[in-house]
Amino acid sequence: MSTQQSHNKEIAILGKQRGMAPVSNMKGRRGTQVTYHDIPIIPETPLSIGQRICLYTLKGVENPFGRGQGVDNGEGEPVPCYTISVTGVAGPIVGIRAMDQKIVELIVRNDRMERSMVAYAYITVKNLHGVTTNLPMWRRAIAATGILGAGETRDVPLEMNAIVLSKAAREPPQST
Repeated sequence: MSTQQSHNKEIAILGKQRGMAPVSNMKGRRGTQVTYHDIPIIPETPLSIGQRICLYTLKGVENPFGRGQGVDNGEGEPVPCYTISVTGVAGPIVGIRAMDQKIVELIVRNDRMERSMVAYAYITVKNLHGVTTNLPMWRRAIAATGILGAGETRDVPLEMNAIVLSKAAREPPQST
């Protein structure tokens, strides 16, 4: 699939909301917000500038199957279980807000403002080229060398064995 074709396809992104803040400079829109999400589950396509996404929020579930205990990985360690909820945020990745050796924070412009008061979503993902991100070489070089002094600020661990209890997350609604 060419880069242009992959940018036209809207993919589902599953994130844990970690905050929100009001936006004061949106013309004529009171109550407009930006949201912040960590992306612990690898997207179906590595994220890049121009890629269209549909953002869903992960909500933790303690006892997903009603057996009185959570799910474990066979070695006694818990496996994260989630349900998802619609955020009303869908649109293109328009830029990079922050980047260091471990993570990249991408800016998503919400094209569905009629469904949500969120103007932009900042999504933070582990920076693994070809797996979670597909960024230009010069951006990767700056992050890897720490030229801008960012070094490592924090990490967003990937949850490789997470269970997501919804089919809807892999089938985003089509834009109209």
